[in-house]
Amino acid sequence: SAAPTTCYSIKIAIIYNNCYSTHTSWDLQTIGADGILTEIKSYKENDENASLHTEFMCLQEGEYELTIDTQYPCLVGGNGVEYYNVTTSSGVLIAEGGEFLFSETIKFSLPFIASPSLAPSSLLTSQASS
Repeated sequence: SAAPTTCYSIKIAIIYNNCYSTHTSWDLQTIGADGILTEIKSYKENDENASLHTEFMCLQEGEYELTIDTQYPCLVGGNGVEYYNVTTSSGVLIAEGGEFLFSETIKFSLPFIASPSLAPSSLLTSQASS
């Protein structure tokens, strides 16, 4: 019989700008040892009046990649996502961002070990730069 697997609770929170929340989606994948991505969960916002989406998950130890897509920039400036973050169950910030154009991808590892020398902004990569 397999030993019980430890899982690590995380929370994804996305705050939408006041436009086009329904054009926002996200995709969480695990990065295998071979570099192959395997989808864990994806979500597309269906409520055009939504201002916030939160998702709670318990994930196994490993490397993860979260991509947030927003298809249209706001006419008033900015885009569909004002701010997002990923936190541990105890509220420790794993990554954060927002106001990106079209798509943003972050990578993180679990269990998460906070490093004072690594600012969250250095974890952010935008599609424009890759």
